[in-house]
Amino acid sequence: MHTPFFPAWHPRLAALGRRVQPLRQHSLCHLELLLGPLLPPGLLAQADEGANSRERVYSVRRTFFGFLYQVLNPDCPCREIVRQIQALFALHDRVGVDGGTRAYCQARKRFPLDTLSRLRVAMAAAGEKAAQLWHGLHPKVIDATTVGLPDTAKNQRAYPQSGSQKPGCGFPLLRLVGVFSLATGVLLDYAKGNKHQHELRLLKGLLEPFRRGDVAVGDRGFCSYVLLALLLERGVFSVFRLHQRRPSDLRQGKRLGKNDRRFTWLKPPEKPRWLPQSWWKKIPAQLTVRVIRFQLACRGYRPESVTLVSTLLDPQQYPAQDIAQLYARRWKIELWFRDIKTSMGMEALRCQSPRMVHKGTGDVLHRL
Repeated sequence: MHTPFFPAWHPRLAALGRRVQPLRQHSLCHLELLLGPLLPPGLLAQADEGANSRERVYSVRRTFFGFLYQVLNPDCPCREIVRQIQALFALHDRVGVDGGTRAYCQARKRFPLDTLSRLRVAMAAAGEKAAQLWHGLHPKVIDATTVGLPDTAKNQRAYPQSGSQKPGCGFPLLRLVGVFSLATGVLLDYAKGNKHQHELRLLKGLLEPFRRGDVAVGDRGFCSYVLLALLLERGVFSVFRLHQRRPSDLRQGKRLGKNDRRFTWLKPPEKPRWLPQSWWKKIPAQLTVRVIRFQLACRGYRPESVTLVSTLLDPQQYPAQDIAQLYARRWKIELWFRDIKTSMGMEALRCQSPRMVHKGTGDVLHRL
């Protein structure tokens, strides 16, 4: 089970809670001893000045593992963390800790979100060193999901419920878009927004993890002329499922093989609302793409016809069958996201404000 910030924890965490359950049985002290060595040293140290610079009962490191303990145990109240801290201090003959939860809750709010980001970047980079290439390219998967939140006024303002529901009859919904390494399952980066924001709008801020020599893989929701062009400008190839509004008549175009054609797409006449004008000017007037159709066969289910669009234009270097197999691997992410929600109780978060939602999301998202 990889988290976006701690991908090296896969040996400790697994899908559907088979290995999470023994981990949940550890005390807070044992959890830190078990997982602490996996973290880059120094990133949870006290700051030299400003916030989190004082040596407190609830230090940055202690607060982090307390919050992590609550993530692994969704029903764990703050007072349980305080009780375990009291036991830890008593074990070392330290001064007693107040039994109230106010100090710990304030420490959680004070915990720097950028520390989680730095931990994620460091551990993701370590995981990427072992990534296997596909035809000399690094496949990265794009996908999205939604998470329910408590029905508070602050959450409703930031993440309003679905427009099809009457006021007071639904819950706030948080939309997440993530970029994963298909080879390692590491979450390289993610963006969050509300249900009413399109996935492409959120993905606009996630282009940084893509480098020359990568290949982006995603479903039809990301099949956009603009996205294909933006990725290609960065030297990144694409493999997306063809959007239902795009023509898929394989009797047209240049034949490259069976169910394999090359087409020329024209630039849309209007700029998408989410795209800045400066980016729109860089989009070329036309784009050459490759359209491939194959039968996706899954044991126990009827075969399904799938049509892909790709900027991998060389049929000799990138055979259609290999591209189809690459996309078929992407389908596992749907199960991985389900495992995430099932294993960690992530169907609905418990944070009462958007600020804590952001920290809780960063701590709860995990492996593919």
